[in-house]
Amino acid sequence: MARKRAYFANTMKRIRKALIAFLLVHMVFLIERTIFDSLGKIFLLVALNAVSILFVISAIYGGTKYHAKTLLTYVLWLPLWIGFNVLIIILYLEFTNISHKDADWLSLQQDGMSWFASNNFGCDATNSTSSFNSSSNCYFKYEHIEVIQASLQIFISILNFCLSVFMLVKLKEEDKEDHFSFIGGLSGNPQQRSSLKIRYVRDGYDIW
Repeated sequence: MARKRAYFANTMKRIRKALIAFLLVHMVFLIERTIFDSLGKIFLLVALNAVSILFVISAIYGGTKYHAKTLLTYVLWLPLWIGFNVLIIILYLEFTNISHKDADWLSLQQDGMSWFASNNFGCDATNSTSSFNSSSNCYFKYEHIEVIQASLQIFISILNFCLSVFMLVKLKEEDKEDHFSFIGGLSGNPQQRSSLKIRYVRDGYDIW
């Protein structure tokens, strides 16, 4: 049992390290996207980015403390976030009759648009205007930059979803185990067993 406990603790530590690292990466991409969406006055995206940042912060807490319920809220948010970014890709690539040019709801009716439409990379000075066609002679179309940003969000979200679900499954499996068998099957009073369980969680889980 001691060997099983050590294996489980080491597995959980590796999962936690990977999850926290990718959550921090997700945070960086979200902050970067929020800055450019704010400059472009795409206020709906700014608001959703802020909400996603809050969920990432809660996931960092949940992953660090092995708090399953907190981590679960992040897992439930991710499918919605992934779906919204898929919608962004569809709008900017114009797969349907709906285009980002007609989606005033993205800027909450404030005439906002992608900041890269007028501040793209490698554009001719004469083409750097505020029109939607300003990126026609640039190295990268602004639509493709927005698609890349949305794709990064989808990729990192799927990765974090898998890590979070794996961590939740492991925690649930361990919760079904008889924790007291690791310390010789002690059958003390409820308060004593509770203190031993807390010690097991502290010593077995909360070590990097």
